[in-house]
Amino acid sequence: MKRIALLFIFALSATVALQAQGNWSFRGTVIKMRMTTCVMHGGFMATMSGAPAPAGVTCPEYTLMSDKVVYVVVGRRAEEFIPLVENTTFLIRKNELVLFSDDEKTKSRFTIQQMIRRADWEREEARKEVASRMAERTANYEARNPPQTSMLSTDAK
Repeated sequence: MKRIALLFIFALSATVALQAQGNWSFRGTVIKMRMTTCVMHGGFMATMSGAPAPAGVTCPEYTLMSDKVVYVVVGRRAEEFIPLVENTTFLIRKNELVLFSDDEKTKSRFTIQQMIRRADWEREEARKEVASRMAERTANYEARNPPQTSMLSTDAK
């Protein structure tokens, strides 16, 4: 009887484990890319110090938007590129985002720099847009309306 109960529990846990493995991959869209200075990946001390790589070395930084979370990821090497506005399948493992190519044989690994909820990210982007519009309006206003000189002269004392 104990063997049957143990076998039954094992069978249930195996089915749950198999179902959970399908939920570890996510889908997202790459919406933004820019080139930044690479961060050295030479171990724990180099990572914690945040020391940049030698001058002139740049790595791609991508903004990847999924259903609920927005990820900002940085490539380890300058050769790792993702096409923009492409739906990709990815995994998250040990502070890394692993992207699969179309043939699912090659993987690209990116370091996760920032994770933020999508609603918060959209709110922050809207705030940045309003701030840039206000700065543009201020610059245009100052260009159209230069400061007036005072009628009082500083020489007349």
